[in-house]
Amino acid sequence: MEKAKVTMRNWKPYVYDGEYNLSGTADVHPRLGRNVYVATTSTLVKASLEEDVLIYETRNTVYHCPLKYMMVSPYGNVVQKYREELARLDTSENALDRIIAAAAKMSLGEPEDTADEMVRKIRALQETGQQEIAQMEEQEKQRLLEIAGKYEDCVYIEVSSVHSGSKLVY
Repeated sequence: MEKAKVTMRNWKPYVYDGEYNLSGTADVHPRLGRNVYVATTSTLVKASLEEDVLIYETRNTVYHCPLKYMMVSPYGNVVQKYREELARLDTSENALDRIIAAAAKMSLGEPEDTADEMVRKIRALQETGQQEIAQMEEQEKQRLLEIAGKYEDCVYIEVSSVHSGSKLVY
């Protein structure tokens, strides 16, 4: 049986005690649905970086995580000491460790002029990615409004303080 392939937006990788994990918004997930937040994945089987896309493979699913769609501030709620520890993973041969280190450095506010190659690459890609995410969210909102508009007795409300996922209720 072939593993499901899922593209992620606003994603972040993390590691704690040697256990890797991934969270973010899945465009279309075969079991969970469309534009759904995946809080945690199953155990990592293999990870690689191919053409600015992290390929994160678990037992049942292969997550495609474009660097341009990586969360802008992924470790804002992590204590500074642990972020500093994560930032030291930048010398690892493992691509996932280098991405985690770059994200930690970005959350520590590392200046552009002293940033390493991975940090600069992610920052440059994120500019484009955040614009694309905003466009995708607007298109999804319009799609849902069109669906809601087809029903005579339908009321739709846009909720403003949603952490992730759709802000539209109908």
